[in-house]
Amino acid sequence: FDDDLRFAKLEAAVEWLEAQVSGLTAKNIAMEADLAAVEWIEAQVSGLTAKNMAMEADLAAAEAELDTTQDMLQAVLARPSSTWTLQRTELAFPRLAKIQLHLETPTYVETLPIPMPGNTKAVIISLSCNFRNTDNSHAYLNLDIQQQGNVGGGVTKLKNTHFNVHANTFYYEVFLPWDSSISNGIVFDVTSSYNTGTFSGTNSNWYTIKMVGYVTA
Repeated sequence: FDDDLRFAKLEAAVEWLEAQVSGLTAKNIAMEADLAAVEWIEAQVSGLTAKNMAMEADLAAAEAELDTTQDMLQAVLARPSSTWTLQRTELAFPRLAKIQLHLETPTYVETLPIPMPGNTKAVIISLSCNFRNTDNSHAYLNLDIQQQGNVGGGVTKLKNTHFNVHANTFYYEVFLPWDSSISNGIVFDVTSSYNTGTFSGTNSNWYTIKMVGYVTA
């Protein structure tokens, strides 16, 4: 009887221990689940923090760009109203009327009949081409134009290449930088020319160069 009692006590003790172990296992599983949940929350918070930092950096950049734009706008608004004025005129140069150059590169210096206004910034030069010849004829004229002595103002280049067109005219205008304190002359430096062909027994391909306006400021 004593042995049976001891055995029964041992069985009861084993069952109690098993119950304790089972309880601890359940608690451990629950704690692991809680830990995983905490880690997930921490990851989400970290991601949101990184996004917030990126948004703050973008906002700072946008604010800096806005400040720069506002400064530029204020600078523009603070400028006085523009006083640039384009004046039309027409001044013919007799030596540059209906010119027909073939394999020639002369330089023409034309002096304006009256001084330009002191606030002149540019003069406007026109070039017109009349092309009347028949098959396979040419009307080429390339030249550099510059205010006489105005090295800093640079050179205005004209390039014209017309071939085998019948009864056509071509026209355009260019700006020539101008400083009235330097001179009252214009240099037309022909860099290349080629003019061939006949129409009714004569060459009718020609170029005419004029001054047709100026800009003051």
